[in-house]
Amino acid sequence: MSDISIPGVAGGKYDTLIEKIMKKESVPRDRAAEQLEQYEHQSALWQKISRFSHDIRDTARSLYSFNNPFVEKTVTSSNSDALTATASRDTQEQTFNISIKNIATADSFLSGKIPSDYKIPKGVYTFSVGEKHFSLNWNGGRYKNFIQQVNKRGNNILHISEIKTTGDDYSLLIESKITGAAHRLSFADDALNFALENRIIKENDGKALAISVPKKPISPMGHTRIAFAYPVQARQQYTLEYTVQIEEKYPYNEPPPEKKNNQPDAHISKEKIGSVTYKGIRINNEPSMTDIPNIEIPQAQKPQPQKLAQQKVSEDYNTFSLISKTGSLIPLPLLENTSEPQTFSIPLDQYGDIQGIAVHNNNTHKTLTIDSILISDPHATGDYVPVHPVSQAQDAAFQFEGITIKRDSNDISDLIPGVTLHLTGKTTKKETISIKPDTEAAKNAIIEMVVQYNRLLTEINIATSNQPAVIEEIEYFTDEERKAAKENLGSLFGDSTLSSFKNKLRRIVTNVYRRNDSTSIRSLAEMGISTKSDTGAGINNAQLRGYLEINEKKLDDALANSMPDIRYLFGYDTNNDRLADNGVGVQLFNQINPYTERGGIFPNKTNALAARIRLTNDRIERYDKQLERKEAALQQKYGAMEGTLQRLQRQSGAIKNLNQQNKNQ
Repeated sequence: MSDISIPGVAGGKYDTLIEKIMKKESVPRDRAAEQLEQYEHQSALWQKISRFSHDIRDTARSLYSFNNPFVEKTVTSSNSDALTATASRDTQEQTFNISIKNIATADSFLSGKIPSDYKIPKGVYTFSVGEKHFSLNWNGGRYKNFIQQVNKRGNNILHISEIKTTGDDYSLLIESKITGAAHRLSFADDALNFALENRIIKENDGKALAISVPKKPISPMGHTRIAFAYPVQARQQYTLEYTVQIEEKYPYNEPPPEKKNNQPDAHISKEKIGSVTYKGIRINNEPSMTDIPNIEIPQAQKPQPQKLAQQKVSEDYNTFSLISKTGSLIPLPLLENTSEPQTFSIPLDQYGDIQGIAVHNNNTHKTLTIDSILISDPHATGDYVPVHPVSQAQDAAFQFEGITIKRDSNDISDLIPGVTLHLTGKTTKKETISIKPDTEAAKNAIIEMVVQYNRLLTEINIATSNQPAVIEEIEYFTDEERKAAKENLGSLFGDSTLSSFKNKLRRIVTNVYRRNDSTSIRSLAEMGISTKSDTGAGINNAQLRGYLEINEKKLDDALANSMPDIRYLFGYDTNNDRLADNGVGVQLFNQINPYTERGGIFPNKTNALAARIRLTNDRIERYDKQLERKEAALQQKYGAMEGTLQRLQRQSGAIKNLNQQNKNQ
């Protein structure tokens, strides 16, 4: 009886039996899990296709919207170290010349040396930059605290820095933050004493130097030299200002007008010879008795005024030159051909040391009148001048297409519509600014559209095909992308929505769009973008699947020569409502938008799958609960069976032991 057992239960083997039973019971749950995985995979794939569709939809719209790249402008400078510019989208294509004499600067003054323990006395310190000013009520104290307070109050006007010079000595650098000659730095109240005591400024003892000018006009073909009282050095940064006037003179020498005389008539007859008139009585001689024929006496030939040799007309407006210290001549700006007074302002620091002016009037019929010549320090205005100027306030001065322009800022936006010039340095010659369509931006936008189109078609081809060749022919895939593509291969095989969607996209990118009869670019193929599926030999399967390819040289040529037509290829107005309603970009957007918009085809697909995923998850959850209860019941059932078996085995052992004892007795 001790060998009592239940097949499959004894020795704990009931666990294996339960596992086999549960595996069979889990088949419906496993099928639901497989279905859930398929739904989730399809949902992720639809979302991916929808995301790629969104991308190309938005890119297509950007190619014909107000912000399309075909109206972007690019600006190039022949000297970007001295001159740059920015242009708005509506700026006209143009090129212009600029030469910069000087850029706009602000006042920047350095003080004398001050000790490290220098203290600034109590007072009211007023600082001005042009018409802007501020005052600081200072209670006295260390100069470093004074600097902090000034910088705090004059945040957008003035800034003071300390510069260590030698040992324990420092200097203060006071800088204006506003450029332009009208924005000079000045001091008032106690700040004036502070600036004078620390040798930031000093009293203006400089005087303008008036140069004696010729009293008479300089005659045609005449010349003269005007010497300065003393040489003007370049480091003095003086300015020469002169005013001159041109007067027209008749170019040819003519004799005086002809005078009348009382010579007799040219035809004199003999009958008139010998007559005399006295007190109203006229007596004529008798005709000659001799038969003398009448004689015609010709009038004496009047001397004709001989025209003097005609001079060759000469016009030369390069009349003024500076005389350098070595005696060489340095040409000054040309005069204008006008009778109005002309005034020139020349910064002499650009010409070296100067000792005079030379005037050569190489005109045959113009005189030059010099009204005034003045040499002055342009910075010496008012009662004070800086002692150690680092820079001084001045306007930007430059020539724009030969016209002298001055501005108080180096950023100039009021000269050319839509263009902002940025002056950063002087130039030694005319520099060129060119504003042209930004072909690079347009090219990048077009390439981006092609890339997104091909990426979308790649996902559709992989999802709707069960041929591994679709993946193998994609050369740019990484190993990870190739692995993911294999998992997606054929996941939406036979889906008519994607097949129809793909065919419509292919028709759009191959169609012809004619804005008018003069349109030179009417399709993507004419600008170098095509599937090449119609080129005959050499076609591979990848090309037949609709992927676009770019002929970069052809695209560059089209962008360089036909930018307006390319712009209208992507979107143009057919009904004069000022809204683009046809073109590659318009058609792509109109085709894709119903698929991607809220409530569209792709969102409905993903929403339907999301509902299936929820239902399947619920079903799996119910299966899991049923299986859990089933397994618990089996565990209880077989556990009870094992307990009963153990009791029976114990009873069998006791009986066996009792029998053995009886035998021994």
